Amino acid sequence: MIISKILNNNALICIENDEEVIVRGKGISYKKSCGDEIESAAIEKIYRLDNSVKSKFEELVSQIDFKYLDLAEEIIQYATINMGVRLNDIIYISLSDHIAYTIERAKAHTLITNPLLIDIKRFYPDEFNIGLHAIKLIKEKENIQLNEDEAGFIALNIVNAQINSEKPIAYETTRLIQNILNIIRLRLNITYNEDSVYYYRFITHLKFFAQRLFLKEKNNDNFDDSLFNIVKEQYVKSFECVQYIGEFVKNNFDYILSQDELLYLTIHVHRIAYRYEKEE
Repeated sequence: MIISKILNNNALICIENDEEVIVRGKGISYKKSCGDEIESAAIEKIYRLDNSVKSKFEELVSQIDFKYLDLAEEIIQYATINMGVRLNDIIYISLSDHIAYTIERAKAHTLITNPLLIDIKRFYPDEFNIGLHAIKLIKEKENIQLNEDEAGFIALNIVNAQINSEKPIAYETTRLIQNILNIIRLRLNITYNEDSVYYYRFITHLKFFAQRLFLKEKNNDNFDDSLFNIVKEQYVKSFECVQYIGEFVKNNFDYILSQDELLYLTIHVHRIAYRYEKEE
């Protein structure tokens, strides 16, 4: 493994099998120069990251205390194993930086309220549990007790990393879902059963819908008009509600719902409204 760039006393960029990797180790750069070979015994960690985030991570590694990188990596591994998902490499930057900032802020006794905490718990329970695990780890390793607001912020980092984009959209996604649920609740006069499988499926559908909206990914219409017309005629109130949602999305996000999206939203809305009526 040959050194191509020295970041600081503890971090290097090296070439391994024609691939550029980021290498760290305590004092690994001592008396070293570009072109020198690094002994494997001196290496504590190797980062193999996507090219789109590598330069940003180089900058972070050269500035941040490695204990925050270690904390972030432990949380990332826990999330990957327990949620069974692959996270975008951008999480190494966003989460490490967030943890460093959060801990320093906590030491200064500066707390920030998370305005989306209740909705994060509702819409992203798995990610929120990762956040709770993260603040437990921080307590164990740094003897700093963070609150659930911070667990919510960490959860949003995990949410963002599951979306194949560097643009953080979890906050906007949560707000959009919140607005859509409010429209349905007010127009159909219902109270949600958040333990219902129909509610869970609807929230999942809204997450994917929000992803398409914010990433500007248009959904192609795959169904014929006959199915669309049947649903529209049978679920009149639900369809009218979805049309209102469509107007809200168009006016606020410049996004026009496709026929597929109108169809699926109507079916989901009807299921939620129907279950509510039966339970009454």
